[in-house]
Amino acid sequence: MKTLSAARLKGKCPAGQDRPRPGTLTRRMYDLLVANKGIPLDVPLTMFEGTRARGQAAAIIEALRNIYGLDIRKLGVRRWVLAGEWFGKVYVDYIAEKIE
Repeated sequence: MKTLSAARLKGKCPAGQDRPRPGTLTRRMYDLLVANKGIPLDVPLTMFEGTRARGQAAAIIEALRNIYGLDIRKLGVRRWVLAGEWFGKVYVDYIAEKIE
């Protein structure tokens, strides 16, 4: 089922890099969401250290959605869930997997 990532198909991802670079805040958020597919998470802004935490968090979520093909949904003030993921033209729904 998994072929090419959304990032690779869009041409936004260098060859061999289907995930964010290690050691970045984007990678920390990516790893956190992928480890808990379909499970609501409480992600505090303290994860995004610095004075521009809100803007940085929004930029990271947008990058994960647009570049890496993650379907991330906001459930509340600090609650997020990885609802699904795009692999090329194929969408894998993680919430439906939890229900079945």
